Amino acid sequence: MENNEWLLEQLQKFAKTEPDFPDRCLFEAAQRMVVEQAKRIQQANDELDGRIWSPDKW
Repeated sequence: MENNEWLLEQLQKFAKTEPDFPDRCLFEAAQRMVVEQAKRIQQANDELDGRIWSPDKW
């Protein structure tokens, strides 16, 4: 998570200082992608944990 936080901070900084609209949109889209990717990784980890501890599989 530390890497994601650092990356989000950098992308926010770049988006705020970027004068070119298409580039600013790219940085903002990258921020949304990082958040979504972190959410999906957490969901996959939770699903894996649930499947490992499922009594049906014992």
